[in-house]
Amino acid sequence: MFVSFNTGCIFSGQWGTPTVSPAGVFGMLAGVLASIIESVGDYYACARLSGAPPPPKHAINRGIGMEGIGCLLTGAFGSGNGTTSYSENIGAIGITKVDDLHVSFTMLVAADVYVVTVAL
Repeated sequence: MFVSFNTGCIFSGQWGTPTVSPAGVFGMLAGVLASIIESVGDYYACARLSGAPPPPKHAINRGIGMEGIGCLLTGAFGSGNGTTSYSENIGAIGITKVDDLHVSFTMLVAADVYVVTVAL
């Protein structure tokens, strides 16, 4: 039995032993299938917005595989969320016309500093 000492840390098994039911399995499979379809669309949309050629099938397979491994790791560590590509980020590329990670990070930090400054 795992006991939480209210430290705010997430650890595996903190909610008890996992249970498996047919309804839960089919529900999760539906969610995984929807996430895969959305991710494939995100890959093509990102390539189109950034002016790159469409991604080859092996690159899409690697991307989906890495998202799956990420979800397995987050589940093993007890996190309540998975990893996937986000359509919101693709929309941000379309709006800002910025597809460089460093520029996007700088814009994000600037926005955070602005919000914190205004909140004070």
